Amino acid sequence: MEKFLNIQFPTSDNENGEAFASDTNSRQIAKSNLLHLFLSTPGVRPMRPKWGCNLMSKLFELKEQSLNSEIIDEIRSCVTLNLIDVQIVNITINSTNLENNIIEVNVDYNFRDGSLILNDSITLQV
Repeated sequence: MEKFLNIQFPTSDNENGEAFASDTNSRQIAKSNLLHLFLSTPGVRPMRPKWGCNLMSKLFELKEQSLNSEIIDEIRSCVTLNLIDVQIVNITINSTNLENNIIEVNVDYNFRDGSLILNDSITLQV
């Protein structure tokens, strides 16, 4: 039996047809955890009321001047609070496509794999 480590993102059935395939390596786990965190709103997870980011609320505010810094602050804050093995290295926001209502957020991060510290990045388009 496979050791269950994490729910894979996007969620899907595993090869045995059972619900929720799991991630099996640290890189997949870190990326899935970040995606779950970014796409969750605080208060939606039972027993973990602080899990999630308020990113959606930031996107619908009419504060164009401070929007980038608010998104960066929210990502840093929610990752620090919820994911102890992940450290944000850099966040860049590309808002050049605002006429199509698209903001691209790139997050570079480090994560722990046993005694090693590895890095990766994730890009969100909202």
